Parts: sequence; structure tokens; C-alpha cells
Amino acid sequence: MPHRPPWSDRRRRTLLVLALGIVLGGLGAVGLPAQYGVGAGILAALCAFLLGAAIVVFLAVPGPGTAGVLARSAPVAGSAFVVAVLLVLSNSAELRWVWTLVAVAAGAGRPTRCGRPGAPRAERSVRLPGMELPSALYLPDGDPTGTSFTATALTIGPWDVGLQHAGPPAALLLREVERAGGIEGGQAVRLAYDIFGPVPVGPVRLRSSVVRPGRRVELVESVLDAGDGRPLMRLSAWRMRVRDGAEATEQPHPCPRGPERSRPETAAFFTTDVAYHRALDWRFAEGTFNAAGPATAWTRPECELVAGEPMTPLQHLLVMTDAASGISATLDWTEATFANVDLTLALHRPPRGEWLGMAATTVLGGTGAAQCSAVLFDADGAVGRSTQSLFVEPRAAE
Repeated sequence: MPHRPPWSDRRRRTLLVLALGIVLGGLGAVGLPAQYGVGAGILAALCAFLLGAAIVVFLAVPGPGTAGVLARSAPVAGSAFVVAVLLVLSNSAELRWVWTLVAVAAGAGRPTRCGRPGAPRAERSVRLPGMELPSALYLPDGDPTGTSFTATALTIGPWDVGLQHAGPPAALLLREVERAGGIEGGQAVRLAYDIFGPVPVGPVRLRSSVVRPGRRVELVESVLDAGDGRPLMRLSAWRMRVRDGAEATEQPHPCPRGPERSRPETAAFFTTDVAYHRALDWRFAEGTFNAAGPATAWTRPECELVAGEPMTPLQHLLVMTDAASGISATLDWTEATFANVDLTLALHRPPRGEWLGMAATTVLGGTGAAQCSAVLFDADGAVGRSTQSLFVEPRAAE
């Protein structure tokens, strides 16, 4: 049986209201005298509509924004249309104009685009009533070496609620590299991640080593495991000293508009309310989370990386960049998996400021592999590029 995510308070309340409507409508339809046959028919049809809506809430609306998704779902629109037709054909002429409006509203249910669940209208990336979000992606475990942490629900990825999105552990590995490196205030110029296996949501442990020490250039490696010593992710990072006043190439900004003029959006394909997509505030300048094709998006942090520590711009860049293949996906999330086995960033300068972004494109190879590439930027312009190698596989029938 497929996993059913935890219910949010919003969904519980919605389902309760629908259940009460079903019970009251059914009792009314049965209890009305015979001379009110049309009224009984109205209540019976309304009861059927509410029942269809309840089924949609229970089975097909896994995340936040229940009311909005419910109003635009095909089953609910279809139920509303059936109710409207039955009542327009009844002999209650006084009500026909009301149910005509219902039919128009039912027809306004937007069809979904192929590739992903139907894209909801622009919505603010805010905390929903009753939702408790962790303040950080990771909590320190109190280890005196500072290398053991517990992942919070904000690290949950889109494929399985028990597995982390690769963005948060990538940022945690970067933090460890910066702690272990010998160049004070150095800049990362190449970050190469190997993803050996999925990272469970739970305890993680890091270890690091300086592979090639130096005063101006160094190579530092960091490895993450789940506490059993088996490597799950590895980062190999080239770091350099920073030279102030060095020459810089002028380039046009890769994003057509800033975050204030971009569209806020929440991913519809996560199966639980609190997950990775809540760790960042997402603003789309082009494309969308919820439909196939290239996309350009801004993000800013909504939490800390490690509890008690502000997220640095470079850590933020790593939390965000692994989602490049997600915002530019070309396949249906429900029919295929396309997890990346690596992530590489080449940076010509460190990112700056609160808002960072990426312009991402995914290309399918036709052989079970794909490549995602992205231009990474901040408010001042491009900072580098990223690439991901994707393992493409049809989803097993459930």
C-alpha cells in the first residue's frame, strides 16, 4: 500500500466539515416529506458531491493548501458539475441561476499540465496555521567533536519521507570542510559531491581530512554516514585564498527579474507538509516547480542549517542547488525517478546576500541517464555553474 503522509490540521478540519455535510445532507434527503422531492434530490446530490470531495481530501491532497487544491481538482469539479446538471433539469426554476453559477465554477477547474501535478496559483511561502516548522535542518547531538547531528523534518526529500533531500547534507558537508580547512577565510572554487546512497532522516556523522594542504590552495575532503561508518555522501573541495582587488569579468545578469518581481510558489509533489521545500522561500522568475521544463528561481533561507548558527550564503547555495534537477524536471514525478548520483559546483566567486538563485535545465539522454545544468547567481550576477548526473528509472507499480 502506498505511504499516506501525516495529516495536517487543515486537512483534518476540512475532512471533518465535509463529513458533517455528508451526514446532515443525507439525513435531510431522507427526512423530507414526499412533496419536497426536488429538495430531497438537491440534498442527495449535494451529499454525493461532499462525499466525492472527502475522498479527494483523503486520497489526493497530501500537502498544504488543501482548500485551493481541492477547489481545482478534477473529481471535485466533476462532482459539482453533475450536481449542477441534476438541479438545472429539476423543476425548481428559482434555483436554476444558482446552480448555473455552480456549473460555471466547476468548469473553472484548471486542467493539469503533463509532467507534474497541476500547478497551483501563486501562493506565499508562509507557515500554514497549525504547522510547526523546525528552526533548523540539523540539531547538534552534543558530541564534543561537533561532527554528529540529527536531521529534522525539513530535510525530507520528495522520493521517500524517510530519506533526506541531498541539498541539506551537501551544505552540512561544506560546513565540515570549512571547519577542517587550513586557509582562513578561503573560498571554495570547486565542490564535487558523490552520492553513494540515500541519506536517512535521522542521525548523521561527519569526518574530514586535508588531502592536499597549502597556504594558497588546498584540497579538503569530508564524508557523511548515518552512524554506521558506511559512507553515504562525500565532498571533495578545492579551496583558495581570497585576493582583494583582483580583476573581475562583467557579465549580464542571468535572471530576467529580481525576487521581489518573481512568483512565490510551493512544490506540489512533496508527500508531507513539513519537508525540504519549506526550508527555503521560493520565487520563480521563469518556469515553475509544478510543471515540466526549464526554470529560473530565487530562494532565501527560512531556517538555520545547524541550530544556533545563521546559514551562510555558501551553505544556502548548497541547500538550494541540489534542487536544480527538481525545478527543471522533464518527467512525471509519479511515473519515474531521476535521482542524482553526483553534484558538482564550479564557482568563480563566493555568493553574497540573502537571495540566491539558479537557472536550471535538464536534458534526457534516451538511455536511462540525464544531465541537469544550472547557472548559479546572487543579486549582483552569476557566481558559477552546477551539474548533476541523473539515474532515470520508471517507478515500480504499487
